[in-house]
Amino acid sequence: MTTRELNQRNRELRATLSYTIPGTPQYKKLQKEIREVSTRMAQLRAETNATEGAMRRMASNVNKYIGTTTAAFAAAAMYASGLYKAVQTYTALDEAMSDARKTTGMTREEVEELNASLGKIDTRTAQEELLGMARVGGKLGIAKQDIEGFTRAADVIKISLGKDLGDNVETTIGQIGKLVNVFHINEEFGIEQGMMKTAAAVNELGKSSTANEANIVEFMRRVGGVGYSAKMSLADIAGLGATLDDLGVTMEVAGTSMSQVITGMFRRTDAFAAAAKMSVADFKKLMSEDMNEALIRMAEGMGSNGAAMAEIVAALDSLKLDGTRATGVLTTLAKNTDNLRQQQTIANQAFEEGTSCLQEFNIMNNTTEATTEKLQKRIAAEAADLGKALVPAYHEGLSAKAALIKTTRVLIEWLIQNRGAVLGLLATYAAYK
Repeated sequence: MTTRELNQRNRELRATLSYTIPGTPQYKKLQKEIREVSTRMAQLRAETNATEGAMRRMASNVNKYIGTTTAAFAAAAMYASGLYKAVQTYTALDEAMSDARKTTGMTREEVEELNASLGKIDTRTAQEELLGMARVGGKLGIAKQDIEGFTRAADVIKISLGKDLGDNVETTIGQIGKLVNVFHINEEFGIEQGMMKTAAAVNELGKSSTANEANIVEFMRRVGGVGYSAKMSLADIAGLGATLDDLGVTMEVAGTSMSQVITGMFRRTDAFAAAAKMSVADFKKLMSEDMNEALIRMAEGMGSNGAAMAEIVAALDSLKLDGTRATGVLTTLAKNTDNLRQQQTIANQAFEEGTSCLQEFNIMNNTTEATTEKLQKRIAAEAADLGKALVPAYHEGLSAKAALIKTTRVLIEWLIQNRGAVLGLLATYAAYK
C-alpha cells in the first residue's frame, strides 16, 4: 500500500475502533491491524528520510561543482562560437615564436619585439613564415641583432626567387646566408645587404642564361670554401657556376672538379702555368693577385694545347684527384671562356647594385593576390591579439571541463557502489506517489 492508502486505512480503523466494545475479540483484532499499519507507516517514513538525506548530499555536490560546470559550458560555447579559432591563431604564432627562440637564443621579450618588428614589414608572407625564416637564421649562427635583417632579406629572396629556387627555398636561402658569412660579406655590408647582393647576382645570372638559380647556389656552396681560400669573389664563383650549368655540366661534377682544379693549381703550379703559357713565377703572381683570371687564362691555354690537357690530367692524378673528370670540365669551359667572362661581368654588376631581387619583390608583393594575402594577414594579426586575450579564459574552461569529467566519473562510481540504496529510494518515491 502507498503512504496515502496507509493513512486512510489507519483513520478508518481508528474510527471503527471507537465504536467497538473494549476487550472483545473484534476490538483486539482492530488494535492488531492498527499496530501493523502504524509499523508500516513508520518504515516508509524512515526510508523517506534516508532518501531526502541522499538527495541533499547529491544537491550539495552539484552546488559544489556548479562553477565548474558553468565554466565547462562556457569553454564549449567559446569553441562553438568560433572564438576558438582566434585562440588557435595565437597558439600557432606562439609556437613559431618559441621555435625562433630555440635557435636564436632570444628571450621571450626579445622574440616578441622581433615579432612586432616583422609585423610592420609590408609583405605578403605570413607572420609564422617570417618567424620560420628567423629560426633558420638562428640555426646558421646569425647574431641576435642581425636576425631581423636576415629575415627581411630572406623574405625578399623567397618572394622574388621562390619559384626559381624550386622545392628547397628555405634550404637555398640558408645556403646564401652561409656563403655571406663564409666570404665575410656581412662584415662589409651587413647580413641583409650581403644576402641581397648575393641573391641579386644569382637572379641576374638566371635571367641572362638557361642556368637554374638553385643550381648556381648549389655550385657556390660546393666551391665556396676552396674559392674563398683562393681569394676568388663570390660573384665570380656564381658566374662560373652559371656558365657550367648553362653548358649542361651537373653541379655535383662541376663543383667537385673545380674544387680539385683550384686545389691543384696551388700544389702543381708548374703544370697549370704551362697550360696558361706563362712562367711559373708569373702564374704564381697572377694567382695571388687575381685567382679568377689565372683560372680563365689556364682554361684558354688548354683550348689550344692538347699536350697541356694531358699534363693537367697527370698533375691531378699525381695528387690522387680525378684528373680525367676535372679536365673534362675544363675542356668544356675552355671552349666557352668568352661566355664565362660575360657571365661573371653580369654577376659582379648585379652584386655591386644589389637591387635585382628587390625590384622583382616590389612587383610580386603588389599583385592582386598579394594584396589579398596582406589583408588576410591583417585579419590573422587581429585574431591572434584576440586569441591572446582569450587564452586565460580558454585554459580555465579546459580545466573546468577536466574537473567536470572527473565529477561525472565520481558520481557514476558512487551510483554504482550505492545502487541498492538508490533503487530502494526510487521504489520508495514511486510508492509514495
